[in-house]
Amino acid sequence: MLPTNMIITVVIGAILLLTYILVCCRKRNVLGLEVKSLVSVVYISTAALAVFNRPENCMFGLPVVIGGVMGLLGDVYLDQKWIHLNHKDKYLTLGFLNFGIGHFFYIFAVAKNAEFALKDFIIPIVAAIVIPVFNEILSKPLKQDFGKFRWIVFAYGAVLSFMMGTAVSAFIKTGETAHLIFAIAGASFLVSDIVLSAIYFTPDNRKVTVGRFVINIVTYYIAQYLIAVSPYFIEA
Repeated sequence: MLPTNMIITVVIGAILLLTYILVCCRKRNVLGLEVKSLVSVVYISTAALAVFNRPENCMFGLPVVIGGVMGLLGDVYLDQKWIHLNHKDKYLTLGFLNFGIGHFFYIFAVAKNAEFALKDFIIPIVAAIVIPVFNEILSKPLKQDFGKFRWIVFAYGAVLSFMMGTAVSAFIKTGETAHLIFAIAGASFLVSDIVLSAIYFTPDNRKVTVGRFVINIVTYYIAQYLIAVSPYFIEA
């Protein structure tokens, strides 16, 4: 059970997320960017409270907090894509870059905590190869066109898949609740990014539906908030 202060931040984050969905489900705007940024600030606050409540887990928690900050920056850049159309490609690239850096901090936190040996990286490496290749193969029947972002999408997919694989490998090794939470978060990230890929790279604008928007944003924040609470569950 989470402590009261963390429950409060999660509830506040959920309320802000609902507000963001209502404000931006039809059209992205500056107000939505502000609200979305607040949702991200609250999940960073949740992670910080996890470290505050379990200071003995700071070596796991601090990289999680930093990864959350990088996720916030990624959020901001991706929403700028919808507002500043003349520079949308630059903002999309910066969004991918910041999210990727954030995942490296998550990978570090989990691998270090689980005391990975070389053999423990087998699952992450396989995931980092198989999932992006599978995504590339599916892009044609799904009528997605990555265009000049093909290699960026592939690289980001590899980093995300490596992160998820790291969490799965860590849970298999340790059985810790925190690592299971991270693995579920990784899967939720994957679902979010599959839907985001359909939104960004399907030429037919009719594919940018309210349903896809909601699924993308909800699964993304489920992942971030799961990661934010995970330091509280590390067994010191």
